[in-house]
Amino acid sequence: MSEPKCSCEAFHHLEGASVPAYIKAFLEPEDKSAAPDKDLFRCRVCGSLWEKHAPYEKRARHALVRLRGGPD
Repeated sequence: MSEPKCSCEAFHHLEGASVPAYIKAFLEPEDKSAAPDKDLFRCRVCGSLWEKHAPYEKRARHALVRLRGGPD
């Protein structure tokens, strides 16, 4: 069975339960030394850079936002 293709091309923003699922399936943590205050991940398949945002007052769920790289 082949490795599933990432969906980075189709998504620029994910929220809620899809955040940890997408991270587990396709992303790897980036080195924290470049941006210690950010939670960055890189797609193992296409190389897209993603940032994970914690919930705050107006947003009750975690969010994952594609920053750049990979398919555009």
